[in-house]
Amino acid sequence: MYVAQYTDSGFPVVDGVGRVVEAYAYNIAKKGHSCFIAAPRPDKTDRDKLEDINIIGFAGLPIPTTQYKLGIPILDIAFNAKISKEQIDIVHVHSPFSAGTAGHLTARLRKVPLIGTFHSKYYDDFYSVTKSKILSEIGVNIIVDFYNKCDEVWTVSNSTAETLREYGFQKEIIIMENGADEMPFNESSLDFVRKKFNLSMSPTILFVGQMSWKKNQMLILETAAALTELNFDYNLIFVGQGPDSDEIKAKSEELGILKNTLFTGHIPEKEILSALYKLSDILFFPSYYDNAPMVLREAASLNLPSLLIKGSNAAESITDGFNGFLCSDNAKSNAELIIKILNDREKLKIVGDNAKDTIAKPWDKIIDKALERYQSLIDANN
Repeated sequence: MYVAQYTDSGFPVVDGVGRVVEAYAYNIAKKGHSCFIAAPRPDKTDRDKLEDINIIGFAGLPIPTTQYKLGIPILDIAFNAKISKEQIDIVHVHSPFSAGTAGHLTARLRKVPLIGTFHSKYYDDFYSVTKSKILSEIGVNIIVDFYNKCDEVWTVSNSTAETLREYGFQKEIIIMENGADEMPFNESSLDFVRKKFNLSMSPTILFVGQMSWKKNQMLILETAAALTELNFDYNLIFVGQGPDSDEIKAKSEELGILKNTLFTGHIPEKEILSALYKLSDILFFPSYYDNAPMVLREAASLNLPSLLIKGSNAAESITDGFNGFLCSDNAKSNAELIIKILNDREKLKIVGDNAKDTIAKPWDKIIDKALERYQSLIDANN
């Protein structure tokens, strides 16, 4: 089978969607099929391979204050020349924007099926930029029109499917969850990483993700400040990069928690990230924006339980007190809850073990299901 994956997320990967696409390509190839990724061309390297994955880069213009590019694949002659030489049985797009449009064109020119995965809360993205409900609704209508052009539409969770339906999409939706392979981990790396980041032996709260206020880092900071007021000693670690990094750091200083807080930036080395997961006691991920966060699954693969907002899309897989914990949007009550959770080490371990058993579904099994759907569409198209 020859599969084309299209994404507007750049490589090296810095966001969840990009990591999903990378996992698809890697695991599809591992099962003996051919797969390439069409994505924005990196700035500092002309590398076309990523762990033996073929990446065909297209030109793009940097989007101010973000790590993303506005892709222009349709106008990129070199990109289209490379695509024309690829054998393709099916196209799978992970964005309704530039890459999605290019993927749609490729599928129609080649007369092959087109799958579109809906990953994000685009209304929130539009509104954060335009501050206009009317413009945001127009943007969402364009998104729905795009997915109506796909032969099959997937979402990563039931709650994400509900979001797409709220936008006005009325066709069938296939739920195709994200997976998480167990992160590479070496026990000897724990001391190295603890020394590298000068971490104390205090209980450790971890956030991994884009440094953007839309991820609700304000609640993390205010909860940490409440912990300080309660005389609870802790380490707070932020792993990631993003447009609001400087503001988040400044806010932590303003709240008087900077001495307890570590900002690592983006960590591309999986072994170091794994060690930080293992050194932490809980992953605090209070995002309303995310749908099926990869970090939740990565943490679970290493027996680290997560704390999420009750009712959020990200918390869909969490049963409170069984395989994770649910909290409110109130910093003071969250601080009290964290103290209670971290003081019960026996229950914390049980919940972490349950998280590994129920949340960390290996990519190998997810891709088997995806390949079945691919083949079904290919057969129906022939």
